[in-house]
Amino acid sequence: MIIHMSDATLDEHRYDPILPRETQDFKGMRCQSANRLILLGAGPAVGNTSLSLEFALEYAMLNDKAVYFFSLEMSAIHIYHRLLSIISSVPLNKIIVRNYSDDEKEKIFKARDRLSTLNIVINDMSFDKTLRGRNINKIEESILEFEKPEFNKVGLVIVDYLQLVSNNAHTTSTVKEMTKILKKLKGLAKSKKMIVMANVNLGYRWFSTRQKRPNIDNFQRLLGDISPSDIVITVWRDMWNDQGEYMYNNYSDRQLLSEITVHKTKDGRLGTRNFIWNPNCLKFTELTGDCYEKRA
Repeated sequence: MIIHMSDATLDEHRYDPILPRETQDFKGMRCQSANRLILLGAGPAVGNTSLSLEFALEYAMLNDKAVYFFSLEMSAIHIYHRLLSIISSVPLNKIIVRNYSDDEKEKIFKARDRLSTLNIVINDMSFDKTLRGRNINKIEESILEFEKPEFNKVGLVIVDYLQLVSNNAHTTSTVKEMTKILKKLKGLAKSKKMIVMANVNLGYRWFSTRQKRPNIDNFQRLLGDISPSDIVITVWRDMWNDQGEYMYNNYSDRQLLSEITVHKTKDGRLGTRNFIWNPNCLKFTELTGDCYEKRA
């Protein structure tokens, strides 16, 4: 299924694949320009997909080019509901089960109207059980399909998750295959003069202590040679309880404080900023408030 935001409503979830913005800033982190491959990595349930969706919104609000989001893990409808929750600040669970107040309903409809103005396309590949549907060549073909004069050019491509992409129809992705996939994604970014962002699930065993943050070495252990990438972004939250157990859904004040760090692949760390994780809406908010509410 392919969802375009201009066709999305709360009451209907079948959409025509119609495509009707280079980001200058993401919450103060100036790290994106065209021709770049960005890797975004975090442990399980830390907020990889959420952060990439916020990148998509930020880009679409600032640019005329389109955002193409490939969802290999979740359904397109679920991604759409998450976007509504991020913008409206209405808890995601309420949107999914449609159990919200009149005031929340108004916020949701305002968020829907805001989304309808953005050039965001969600390509749902998560329920294609064959490797062919998750093939890197299939992703390239889908982008080229929309590179037509009658459509806005694609400026940002997001792949969620990189480990779910295959290099051909017969093998799953090993470290060697991952290196080939990264080279193809970098080639796509350069040839189409776009930004390509790939989400990476780093697991938790590589940094299973409270003090250890994810770094470029974690990407290299999983993916092999990551030199085709230009930027590496890591997300860290203290997900461990006092017994040293990794907690997925129990949030203390300590677990809500998030660190987002930007690295250049060749030159190392650029800087870190702190955000607050909102577990109800699955989004990161600035310490000074909600940037989406300010923009509304």
